[in-house]
Amino acid sequence: MIILILILSLINLEYEESSNGLIPPTLEIGRLEVEMVDINYDGNLDLISIGDHGSPYVNTDQHGIMVWFGDGRGNWQVYMNGDFGYGGIAYGDVNNDGFLDVGYGMHHNYSRNDFGDQLLEVALGDGTGRN
Repeated sequence: MIILILILSLINLEYEESSNGLIPPTLEIGRLEVEMVDINYDGNLDLISIGDHGSPYVNTDQHGIMVWFGDGRGNWQVYMNGDFGYGGIAYGDVNNDGFLDVGYGMHHNYSRNDFGDQLLEVALGDGTGRN
């Protein structure tokens, strides 16, 4: 135990910024939770979250399920689906089809269709991260 602590204390950790393409929240309280997962099965970690607000009454373009697709080199490309606001998010294969699904609870919604019209939902995945 003491040897392991000594070895770990000799290791210098270095961090490198890798936020090219990430957009910070602009209004309201921002994102409550961010999960890291390879949602599109390309071998690179992606980020998933619920958008900042999603209200038609507030000037923000961050809404619904937000996926930042990572390229493995610190660059990210965002994709958004739905018109609802901030809340919690989790992932797993809820219907056992081999694809990750996204479950989320939102603070409020302004959806004009059946996606995001409930305060607790699951979006069934197809392996692309875009549904």
